[in-house]
Amino acid sequence: MKFLNILFFVIFAITYANAFAIKNNSKDEKRTKNIFGLLGGIIDSVLYPYNPTDDYLDALKQFDYKNQTTYVIGHKSPDCDTVGSAIAYADLLNKLGIEAKPAVSGPLNSETKYFFEEFKLNSPELLTDATGKQFVLVDHSNYSQAIDGMKSARIVGIVDHHNVGDIITSEIVNARFAPVGATASIIFQMYHEYNIPISKKIARVMVMSILSDTRNLAKATTRSVDKNALKILKKISKINNVDEIFEGMLEAKTSYKGMTDEEIYNSDFKEYEIGGKKICFGNVDAMEEEKARDLAERMYNYMEKSYADSGFDIMFSMVSNKNEDENENKTFIVSYGDGAVELVEKAFGPLGDEKYYVTKEVLSRKTHAIPAITEILSN
Repeated sequence: MKFLNILFFVIFAITYANAFAIKNNSKDEKRTKNIFGLLGGIIDSVLYPYNPTDDYLDALKQFDYKNQTTYVIGHKSPDCDTVGSAIAYADLLNKLGIEAKPAVSGPLNSETKYFFEEFKLNSPELLTDATGKQFVLVDHSNYSQAIDGMKSARIVGIVDHHNVGDIITSEIVNARFAPVGATASIIFQMYHEYNIPISKKIARVMVMSILSDTRNLAKATTRSVDKNALKILKKISKINNVDEIFEGMLEAKTSYKGMTDEEIYNSDFKEYEIGGKKICFGNVDAMEEEKARDLAERMYNYMEKSYADSGFDIMFSMVSNKNEDENENKTFIVSYGDGAVELVEKAFGPLGDEKYYVTKEVLSRKTHAIPAITEILSN
């Protein structure tokens, strides 16, 4: 206690001397207030120390996991973020004493395959039926994007960076939503909240997730947590050529070599129910405007052919070209179905002479397209 008294006196003396030396004007008064505010914070932290880790853990373990395996799984048509987040969160749960297994809802896409082959990683278990099992959902919270049988499964947690979906549970669950670039960035925060070290392998899959979902921190959805997470994870992962790895991922993602139009459309595909309409939305990336326009035409032809048997009211595809030369950037929003053109024009603008809406802006399905469509259909 004597040491604390001395510490307080020294801090106070330094602060008081600093404040006394400041001339009495509005700018310096503000500085003085900030200094005394900082001093108060230091004193409070010494007198009333608080470590939230135990509280986070206590809240997580309040849930009765019933000694069942908890599967951690992302949305259908898994991408890098949904796969990496499932692996990372399952690892975190296991380290906290909760038996968990990562799973994927379908085959890995080209981008994820490239990364896994590069670092000799194994794909998680393939799981297509949720019936009778227990889950934490990552990177989604809609039944339409979940594997079959999820309505009869037991959901014990959700970690997502999209809007809150239509998942309904009869029990209080540990849910975490945040408007960040990648779900893996939220899980990165959780490792630190629980004071759990991140292994090299887990750091690598989280690097993959963040690189992909933020397009190497270039997307408008990128936040400071994504940047900070990637900076730290790069060091833990021992990946020294991150930019080169990202270019390889992007090349694998945009080549679509040997893939049918259906496979391309379904490589990054999500389903939604909005305003009584059942819609689907594919997302395709290109590296050149000519290739982007060609892919837009292919996606239109695929939707035209498959629409009658698809079960959807409206089908969409977004084809994005992101180039170092900003003048070549383009986003094509392709649509097909009853009222599709009218919906696109209300949400984004006139098609003009094009078959689809074209803009020089680099749009996001999550933050631009779906919110705009939701506003129109909901009203």
